[in-house]
Amino acid sequence: MATRTAGDAPVDFTFQGVDGKPYSTAEARRDGLLMLVFYKVECPVCQFTNPYLEKFQQAYAGKGFQIWGVSQNDASAAAAYARTYGNVSFPQVLDEGLKATVAYDLVSVPTLYLLDSGDRILWQTAGWNREELNKVSQMIAQRLGVPMVKIVEDDDPAPVFRPG
Repeated sequence: MATRTAGDAPVDFTFQGVDGKPYSTAEARRDGLLMLVFYKVECPVCQFTNPYLEKFQQAYAGKGFQIWGVSQNDASAAAAYARTYGNVSFPQVLDEGLKATVAYDLVSVPTLYLLDSGDRILWQTAGWNREELNKVSQMIAQRLGVPMVKIVEDDDPAPVFRPG
């Protein structure tokens, strides 16, 4: 099996958040768009990408969009990671036993997915890809009926691509 990608069926999970709360992808998808960001705290590309992901939270949260960091590490490592790399405000959830990682057949991190209430994954990318982050921001904005926020500005010195 290959990594799930756009057009494939999503797999729903209920994750435990580092805040102790349950997070159900099925419920979140019913409420609007959900971006899942699979990561490992020791991954340098994940660390680099994380502050940019906070821009999605700031731009679209509360408008029918949620973003969750899906950690392949334990709760204390995930909480420290969120503070250290971008001081992100979006929920960090735990992929306990790597069940979601296996179900999505991930081969690298970060891997990002955009899901909705439908039966297909809307978008997927792996690694750092500035063009894809701006592309999905446009997709989110169009679906929500709000102005698009550019995630990576043209003059940002970030590379075009970095594999995970």
